[in-house]
Amino acid sequence: MAGKSDFLEEEFINHMLRAGTLAQPANVFFALFTVAPADDGTGATAVTQSPYARIAYATTAGNWKDPNIATQGETNNLFDVVFAPANEDYGTINSIGVFDAVAAGNLLWFDDVIGPTVINLGDQPIVRAGTFTVQED
Repeated sequence: MAGKSDFLEEEFINHMLRAGTLAQPANVFFALFTVAPADDGTGATAVTQSPYARIAYATTAGNWKDPNIATQGETNNLFDVVFAPANEDYGTINSIGVFDAVAAGNLLWFDDVIGPTVINLGDQPIVRAGTFTVQED
């Protein structure tokens, strides 16, 4: 189950209780880490080898499971999130993160759904459909 970042927790509280504004991004961006982030988004080591890049995943109802009462407020990705094949060894991927921007931006959620997994030259990292789960309870 994905952990929610401190940034997202604060933004949600401000939006719901303090007249803050939390805009929905058109996409969220999946990232790979060799060292997992802390709740405040610090301490992470992201993959930097070429051709690695964060992968956009649209924030539309068709891409995420309906978080209704039957699912106890849970949603997950309905489609695979496919990264480009590695042109060199990435090392051991320990966690993934979801950001609100393709570069820099704010960490929203993080999890270890595909880790630890060693990614070598030619391997293609994939976050399988249904494996990145977010729950509000």
